[in-house]
Parts: sequence; structure tokens; C-alpha cells
Amino acid sequence: IPIGVHNTDNFIRNLKKFTDLEIPDSILDERGLLIDSMADLSSRYLFGRKVAIFGDPAISAGIARFVCELGMIPSVVCTGVENPEFVSEMETVAKESDEPVDVMIGNDLRALEVLLEEDPVELMIGHSDGRLFAKQLDIPLIRVGYPVYDRVGYHRIPIVGYNGSVNLIDRITNTVFEKYYDKEHWKLQQ
Repeated sequence: IPIGVHNTDNFIRNLKKFTDLEIPDSILDERGLLIDSMADLSSRYLFGRKVAIFGDPAISAGIARFVCELGMIPSVVCTGVENPEFVSEMETVAKESDEPVDVMIGNDLRALEVLLEEDPVELMIGHSDGRLFAKQLDIPLIRVGYPVYDRVGYHRIPIVGYNGSVNLIDRITNTVFEKYYDKEHWKLQQ
């Protein structure tokens, strides 16, 4: 799935190859905006943060690669479906990550919850079914994928392509602000 720079670059290259059309400047401008957003936010707020990702294999693999591009650590990536493409993509992500990636294939969310109780992360990225144990473990959940049934409008906010990746990095960074910065900032103001 074209999430992040690398995957979207590959998608655009394939479109160009199959259609023999030039890439419009507007698409290149979108890419530049994503790169700028990554440069502005990644090193300052996101670098080195451990993330658990779960859900659909294609979406989870795309997000895992994107968080690596952001300098984050995809500590664990969990999907309930056995998928050979997912395995291959996660092998690539594991090579790109500076830290080990625990890949859980054919597991349910209970297995992920048990793992996170023993080895916590700073953020979770996945669908609404993880909301209860995210709350119990006090780990912020960034909702993506299907189903998202406890938030309105998330299905209309794209996470694919360059602009979608900007939306996703904004959502991730705002979650980091809310969890790790707002309370400290408030204390300093009093």
C-alpha cells in the first residue's frame, strides 16, 4: 500500500511505467510537503519512539515502513491473517529498522496485549478493536484501518499517497503531543 515516501514512490513509478505518462508537478509538490513534514516533526518529536502496529497485513506493513522512515521503531507488528506478501514486506522493514521487529502473524489482539504487557511501547497504531487494552495499558491508540467505529470521519481522512502520509504523520505527532507534551507544558505554565 502506498503509505510513506518509499511505498508511494514505488506506486508512482509503476503508474508512470504502465501509463507512460509524466508525473505531474502537483504530485511532486505533495512529495515535497511530505518530506518537509517528516524533517520538521520526525527528529524533534517522533525519533526513537516505540510503536505497536496491528490490523490488515497490507496497511500494517505500509505503516511499519513509514514509521521507520520517521525514525520510529516498529517494535511489534501484528496481523490475524497469514499472508506471504506481508512476511516478505516485514523482512524488508526489519532490515531497515535499527531495532528488532517482533512480527506476529495469524495472532489475535489478545496475543498482542500480552506481549505489550511485558514489553510496552509508546504508541499503538491500528483499528478500534484495540481501544480497550490500549486504555488499560495507558498507550495512546492512533486509529487507522478497519473498523474505526468509535471516532467520526476517520474513514474520510486518507492515509495513502503523499498527502495521506502527511495526514498520518500529523495524527501521530498530535497524539505524541497530547500524551507526552501537553501535560508537561501545562505544568510549566502554572
